[in-house]
This record gives sequence, structure tokens and C-alpha cells, in this order.
Amino acid sequence: KRKRPYHSPQRSNEKLIPLDISKPVVLKPQDIIEVQITLQTDTNNEYVIIEDMKPAGCEAVKEKERGYWSWWYEQREYRDEKVVFFASYFRKGRKTLKYRLRAEAPGTYRALPAIAELMYIRDIGGRSNEAVFRIEE
Repeated sequence: KRKRPYHSPQRSNEKLIPLDISKPVVLKPQDIIEVQITLQTDTNNEYVIIEDMKPAGCEAVKEKERGYWSWWYEQREYRDEKVVFFASYFRKGRKTLKYRLRAEAPGTYRALPAIAELMYIRDIGGRSNEAVFRIEE
């Protein structure tokens, strides 16, 4: 199982406000949103890759890792078109990944589903929901 809600942090106290992705999410340039990818599995797995395509018009806000073992995954990569997480060992249960996006270019953009799968057995995995973002001046 997996899901991908989006949140808008309030600047004063970093309280997260859930965004309703059942309809286009309206943002202004320079708005920051937090992406949360929650994964759940009933089995232990090895070599898991989680890829989340960035919507065009947005850029990932690069955050400093908290050491080599950032909670339960080993590596996060910020690429031009996506953010990728790697885990050598994924214990059964529920885990959440977080990263932030900054709205930049005005327009309407689709966020494709996040994909989680085993790196060497691509038939095992899942996809999240889609979302639409409209960035307005």
C-alpha cells in the first residue's frame, strides 16, 4: 500500500496544512509544499527504490541528510525530473518519506504517481495517486 498526500507548511510554526488533491491545488510562485510518501508492506524486502516524479513548474528543495542512515533509507537523490530514495532493507510495517517542493513557473502541471518497487524484481511494488497543480502569479 502507498499514498502520497501534500501539505503546505505555515511559515510561523511549520504546522502542516493538508492540501486537497481531489481538485487542482492552486499555488503561487515560491510557495513551498511538503510531499509525504507513505509505504506499507506485510513482508520484509531488500533493495527498494522509491521514485517520485516532480511536477513541471516545481523544484525540489534540497535538504541536508541527517547522516548516512537517514532514518530507514540510505540515500536520497535529487534529479532533474524526480526525487529518488533507496533502501537496502525495508522492514515490514509502515514508513513515511518526506521532501519539499517549491513552486516556480506559472502554469498547470500534473504530478505523476510515485512508484515504489524492488530494484531487482520490478513486478513487486505499487503506485500512489496523481495530483494537479496550478501555479498562478
